[in-house]
Amino acid sequence: MTETLKTIREFISLYEVHPNDVVILSSKIFNLRKLHEEMSKFESSHCMFESYDELSVKLGMEKDYLLGLGEQDMASLIRNNKEYVESIRRSKKNHFYSNSGKIKFSTSHSFKGLESKYVIYLLDEKDSPEVIHTSITRSSESILIIDVSGKNPSSNFFKERLDGY
Repeated sequence: MTETLKTIREFISLYEVHPNDVVILSSKIFNLRKLHEEMSKFESSHCMFESYDELSVKLGMEKDYLLGLGEQDMASLIRNNKEYVESIRRSKKNHFYSNSGKIKFSTSHSFKGLESKYVIYLLDEKDSPEVIHTSITRSSESILIIDVSGKNPSSNFFKERLDGY
C-alpha cells in the first residue's frame, strides 16, 4: 500500500486538489481500510466502513494484531462480528457528508449515486466491468486509476490507453 499512498499524495499535491474534492473507491474494504490507516497520518479523512481503531475498541483486540491480519483472516473476523460491523457501516453511511472537508473512503457499491470532483479508484483483480463502470463514472472532473493487482482483465485496456501520457 505504500506505493499506492505515495501515488495518491503526489496526485493531490501535483494538481493542488482540496481533500474535500477527493474520494478513494475500491471494491474491497480490506484495501481501503489499510490505505485509510496510512492516509490518516497525513490527511483528515472519513470512511464509510469500520476502521482498525473502531475494530480494536469493540473487539478488545490490539490494533497492531488487526493490522497484521491477512485479507482472509480479517474477512473471517468481520463475519464473526457481523452485527456489530453492519451497525457501524449503517451509521457511517447515514452520517456521510460529501462536503465534510475530508478525503472520503468508500466502496464502489456504497458510493453509487454519488459523485466527487476527483475519484481515485483502486482497480482490483476481481473487479467486474460493472464495478469498474460504477467507480469511474463517480467522477465529475478527473479520475486516477491505480491498478493494485495488474491482473484484472481490464488492466491491459487501461494500460494501452495510458501509454505515452
